[in-house]
Amino acid sequence: MLTRHIKCSILLCVCYATAAIATASSDAPRMRMTPEQRFAECSEAAMSGKGPELLNLGKCYEEGIGTPCNPNMAISCYRAAAKQGSGPGYSDLGRMLKQNPSLVAPGDPTPNQCFKTAAHLGDLFAMCEYADILMDEGRKANESKYIASDLDAQALYTQAIDLLKRAALRDYPTAQRRLAHFTGSSDAGKRAALNLLEKAAAQEDMNAQYELAYCHECGIGCPKDPWLALQEYLAVAAREGENKMAAIAACKRLRSESASPVPAKDRSPDRPPPRRPPPG
Repeated sequence: MLTRHIKCSILLCVCYATAAIATASSDAPRMRMTPEQRFAECSEAAMSGKGPELLNLGKCYEEGIGTPCNPNMAISCYRAAAKQGSGPGYSDLGRMLKQNPSLVAPGDPTPNQCFKTAAHLGDLFAMCEYADILMDEGRKANESKYIASDLDAQALYTQAIDLLKRAALRDYPTAQRRLAHFTGSSDAGKRAALNLLEKAAAQEDMNAQYELAYCHECGIGCPKDPWLALQEYLAVAAREGENKMAAIAACKRLRSESASPVPAKDRSPDRPPPRRPPPG
């Protein structure tokens, strides 16, 4: 049974949606729903107090789907879901509290505590976030001059890598990309890193595409292949993101160095075709 506190949070989350619920078309096909109808549906479903419905309503408030953006209401939804033991609830709560520290309420866990709990509950995003936290703690422990320390740097690194491995095995591209940084500098390690980046890039992870392009350009874990590198850089340059400008510059550089398309008849038998055509 829901606690009184959770019930109050749920009531707070759905009270603004009452009017919208009355006007929503309950038999409208889901794909044709307007944002307002989607918000009304999520609000009505959230009255059940179940975690997944609260998460959906929180996403509406967070992204402004059918209602003005309201981070405070989104946090209330995620908080209520987290109190039910929802891994995604803890993950979203930690992410929002990290982004909006002024909205932390008395009794709220810290973002790090949220990510730790969510990671133990198997949330993939939180597993990567908590791995970063452990890595940071490991670096601090490694830099410490104190002989007696509660922080064992190697143990923290090991926990972080284990989290990334578990998430990567579930085909989570962010974990695959980050794990590629810790496969070692041997030839086998570089090939393992390339394989992880290939998997992440195949899921359109923009950062993995950029790093994979760099591997092909420099011959890390594979023979140098400016043409394949160009294809990956082009894919990154066609999208919005942190590596867009760097990818555009790389495309100009490779084109100036005559990294032009290789006709199929002239391609080496062991040279794979590009995974995607150049944009445009």
